[in-house]
Amino acid sequence: MLLAVMLLASAMLFGCRDASGPEIEEEEMVTVQEFGEVYIADEKDSLEELTSRADVVVVDFSAAWCGPCKMLAPKLDEMAAEYSSVYFVSADADKCRKAVEQAGQVLSLPCVVIYTKGKEAGRVIGFSPAKIRAEIDRAVKGEDE
Repeated sequence: MLLAVMLLASAMLFGCRDASGPEIEEEEMVTVQEFGEVYIADEKDSLEELTSRADVVVVDFSAAWCGPCKMLAPKLDEMAAEYSSVYFVSADADKCRKAVEQAGQVLSLPCVVIYTKGKEAGRVIGFSPAKIRAEIDRAVKGEDE
């Protein structure tokens, strides 16, 4: 019992570590391609194409079965509304294998990668909205200089 509690706490604090999990049917998602909202990537999207859509792009690699990913999604929605010059993307790691492979080292979920002009500028693993916000602020300030 103690081990189960420790594993659950670890998954919640540091993100899900296991890339396999039960199939969970998810609701049909609407694709949004505007700033201020999160674009839902599909299996055809390449990372290069996604990161070329703006000077600063935030890609959230997540999965439907990942608890911390589900907790992070509304926080990223809030950030997308707040950062009008930043393009936000959500990529389901189980469906967007091409983008995951191109990103490299997506070993834990959620994994949020910040790109500046197509190059990786920061990476945050696990449920950590404050760290994500700090990385976005750093990327945006770097763009202003």
